[in-house]
Amino acid sequence: MHELSLVTNILKILEKVQTQQKGLTGFLAINITVNPYSCIDEENLNFAFKSLTEHISVYKKTKIHIQRGNNPVDREFILNSVEVEVSDTEENF
Repeated sequence: MHELSLVTNILKILEKVQTQQKGLTGFLAINITVNPYSCIDEENLNFAFKSLTEHISVYKKTKIHIQRGNNPVDREFILNSVEVEVSDTEENF
């Protein structure tokens, strides 16, 4: 399954975000653009993501959103943005 390798790469990026973002309590959305000729399917990608992260609390609310790019020579996927949930306690500021 191609989606598993993509999810593995996304998780590596999210681990870096988690170490850099003070007070991060969860990931809400991952927005990516995929090559227009890619066979990546949003439903399968989310299934693979949930399968790999089901016991990790920071990923409980996470949903991956896919947008198809227009340029066939673009990379397979581009991470556009990550929406996170951050604790609002003063000790994190």
